[in-house]
Parts: sequence; C-alpha cells; structure tokens
Amino acid sequence: MKPFFEKLDKDKWGKFKAFLLLWLVAFLLAASYGVINDIITANISEEFYFFKNFERYGIEKLYTGTTTSKWVLVLLCGLWGGGRLGILPGFMFPALAWLNTKPSTMLRLTIRSYFLYMAISAIVALGGVFVGFFMAKGHASGHITWDVPARVQHPDTFILVDSIHNFTYLGAFIGLMASLFYLIISVKRQSV
Repeated sequence: MKPFFEKLDKDKWGKFKAFLLLWLVAFLLAASYGVINDIITANISEEFYFFKNFERYGIEKLYTGTTTSKWVLVLLCGLWGGGRLGILPGFMFPALAWLNTKPSTMLRLTIRSYFLYMAISAIVALGGVFVGFFMAKGHASGHITWDVPARVQHPDTFILVDSIHNFTYLGAFIGLMASLFYLIISVKRQSV
C-alpha cells in the first residue's frame, strides 16, 4: 500500500483522484450499511416495509407477492436510504481534508472519519432498539401513541423497526457532527 500512497502524493492530480476515490468509498460504505440495516429490520417487521418504506420510496407497486421481489425491494430501500446518507459526508469529509493535507493523509483521515460516522450511527441505532421496545410496550398499554397504519397486524415490531430507523437517522446526524469535529481537529494538526 505504501507505494500507492507515495505515488499518489507525487501526482499533481493526487488530491483530485483521492477525492473521487473517497466519494466512491463513502457511497459504497453507506449503501452497504443501509442494506445490512434494512435486511436486519425487514426480518423483524416485514409490515414496516410493506406499509411504510415501500410507499415512502414509491416502489410498493413493484411488489409482486413473491419472496424474491420483497427482498429485492428491501435491497433497493437499503441502497437508496444508505447511499443518500453517504453523499453528504462523501463530499464534505474529503473537501475538508483537502485543505491542509497531502493526498495520502487526506485518504487516511477521511476513511477514519467515515468509520467514525458509521460507528456512531450504528451505536445510536442500537439505542433505537431499546427505545423501540419501550415505545411498543407503551403503545400496547395505550400510554404512547404512534403512527401505525390500521392494516398492521403486529404494531410492536412495526414500532420497533420504525424506532430503529429514526435513531439511525439521528445517529447519522450525530456521527456527521462528531466526524466533522474529528476531521477539523486532525486537519489542523497536519501540514502539507
């Protein structure tokens, strides 16, 4: 790997190439995270996808009633939902790292920022599991109201998955702020 970084540092287009590579990595990491998240949560509550997510993305008419079409649509939801969460950091992190670093340092700092971003999103999403359990129990007892479509037969798992997704977006925001802070501090410490 070291010859790659040395060559990149000497290339006059090194930072631009690193920027493009980092944008692609951000999209792939975020899309992978989205797909994994959606596969796990679709196993918890299929109804969440049938009655909320498929409609949110406008793909409910593509469901043909087969298991294959369900999983293809869940995959599309994960790619779209996760991928779009990678677009903003995919441009912001490398652009910030571009300011005061050489291309190899830009790559290293930005990749670390991406993983920090995803780790915080995942940890906060796990918090959504706990909150979802309590919300589902509160909804069942009538103490908490939740927007559950009338045709949902298992509101407890629907609420759990909805909570996980809400907390994933919250985690993405918190992760974005923490990663930007990390990147700003790291870039200030570097010199070209």
